Amino acid sequence: MLRKNVKNLNEDALYLAENLVNVSVAAGSKWQKVLAKSLNVGTDMLERQQDLALNTVETVAKQVSTGNKRIRKLIQVDPQFKIKWPGKKITTPSIKGKVKAAVKKTTGSATIDMKNLKTITGVGPKIESMLNEFGIKTIEQLAKADLKDLRRILDKAGPRFKMHNPALWKKQANLVLKGQQN
Repeated sequence: MLRKNVKNLNEDALYLAENLVNVSVAAGSKWQKVLAKSLNVGTDMLERQQDLALNTVETVAKQVSTGNKRIRKLIQVDPQFKIKWPGKKITTPSIKGKVKAAVKKTTGSATIDMKNLKTITGVGPKIESMLNEFGIKTIEQLAKADLKDLRRILDKAGPRFKMHNPALWKKQANLVLKGQQN
């Protein structure tokens, strides 16, 4: 009788454990769906907030640079101050040095993946996908791309991409190509 009771208790415990696992898996699945939705909505909201912040900064910068005395007084800007907004010419010696060092490393047996645009400094997954949509899928195509087209791609993507300088990408791509040819 004692064995029968122990056997029944053991079966009940296994049944409850199995049910607990099934309920936990179902709840986990529901939480994954909720998390995926919140991530999608969250990234969209973050992009909108960044765009709004950049638009606000650009507007204030334009007002300050055009001489609005009230704005200058509010944010305490020297009247002689002129804003130099990033854009046309940005030279970054540290990036050049890193690219040259990377190219020197490729002269041995290691090579750079010419289809991975993210090896170029400043090109992340988002910009790589935008370039791919435009038909630029290799470092060689990036080196040969028209600078105006690259700027149009960034402008189309929104204000938070205006800080990027595609001229540097082209220079880096050309350096990589030279390293591959040597």
